[in-house]
Amino acid sequence: MFHAWLIKAPNVTVKLCGSVTLGEKFAPHFIEAIASNNGANKIKKSDNKNKKNITIDANFPNTKDKKDNPFQGLVRFIVDYGGTKDGIKKLKQNKCDIAMVSEDNDKVNVGNFDKVKLGDDTIAIIINDNNETANNFQSHQIKSILENKQYNNEQWQVFCRKNSGTTDTIINKLKLEEKLFYKNCNEVATNKEMWDKVTTTNKDSKPSIGYLSYSFLVDKPYSDRRKYLTIIDNQKPVDLLSNYFKYTDKLDDKLDDIYFINEKYKVNRELSFYTQKISNSTQLKGIVNSVREEAGILGQNILKSEGFVSVSLGSIIANQGQKYTGSVMKQIYNKIRERGSKFEFINTQYFSTDNYNPKNPEELLTLLKQKYNSNSQFVLIGHASPVGSSRYNLSLSFKRARQIATLLNSKGYKSVQTYGFGDEYPLNETERDNSARVEIYDLKVIEKVYKEINSATNQ
Repeated sequence: MFHAWLIKAPNVTVKLCGSVTLGEKFAPHFIEAIASNNGANKIKKSDNKNKKNITIDANFPNTKDKKDNPFQGLVRFIVDYGGTKDGIKKLKQNKCDIAMVSEDNDKVNVGNFDKVKLGDDTIAIIINDNNETANNFQSHQIKSILENKQYNNEQWQVFCRKNSGTTDTIINKLKLEEKLFYKNCNEVATNKEMWDKVTTTNKDSKPSIGYLSYSFLVDKPYSDRRKYLTIIDNQKPVDLLSNYFKYTDKLDDKLDDIYFINEKYKVNRELSFYTQKISNSTQLKGIVNSVREEAGILGQNILKSEGFVSVSLGSIIANQGQKYTGSVMKQIYNKIRERGSKFEFINTQYFSTDNYNPKNPEELLTLLKQKYNSNSQFVLIGHASPVGSSRYNLSLSFKRARQIATLLNSKGYKSVQTYGFGDEYPLNETERDNSARVEIYDLKVIEKVYKEINSATNQ
């Protein structure tokens, strides 16, 4: 059926450009969801694989509040996934409105643009070796293959993507000789093409090597033993990933575990949007701002459903390396709640819904200045109100605690531990709105309760 409304010129065109990782898998679904959430009555998606872009036309009814609602008439979104370098270049040339960037965590420096971090991912080396001998490379062995196409006197096929943040991370982390690497590799354009080229084999094929974000592997079958992942320097996240392949119908917590195991893995990356700070079009500016805002809740849910590690999942690492584990801190906190006011906290900072900026930080700073010095040690426990999903609330509680920690650090208090309990501990009905909070404790109080719990357990 022909859609007559598509022959109209769009009221506004919004251009997203850059990362193949984000552009192939995340951005189209994200934009469709934004359009639907903002009342689009028709959405048409066209996948132009030859041009490496996807066009999404969304038609919105014209409403009276045009001044405040940027989603009016026909809005065209063009998702151009030519690679991170290409996206940054076009953003700087003012040829796109939102740059999709997959960047090395150690080299996050795109320029003077507004940034919203979407999530994290980790790069997997993918291998196709008929002899199945290369299931656990050291990084220097991978480096040798990528630069010289040789391993154990055997010739390999090497595949790569140019203008890619994924490729930049591989080159940087493995300290590859860039010219030599590009000279030896066979260039591919997309992640799907990378997977197809590396894993396609016959009895006369050379062993092949390439690389992908984990998000492009979670729905791949693990039954074909010629297609498998390898890891670098004897770390074992792939064992967990292979288990995850059994769960293709829903997102499983195993994906969280993969990322936590990978905290020391050589090739972690940040996934981000960068946007222009100034726009000549009020409608365009409004839509870009909406895209940035929607990255908070809607974007995080879509990231997780597509197999990425979202910011909210990444936030769960906030209590790693603390004096007490999360489960032990809950024991301590439960005991404090049982005691009521006997173990009062220093202060409670309250927050608005979906916000992690405290309402009255000056009150806290005044109290600390009166009674504590820079050597004092604090424990911050974040909470969220019982609105929204449990996972989102868990993330929000951590962000709130970390926001207070940043504030205290800026005032010279260096020893601050942060925990987040999500919506597990709402206040009573009369104080329900105050459940979004961070409670600040003196570490000495926490230690005292811990000793009492241990003493009772030993008896």
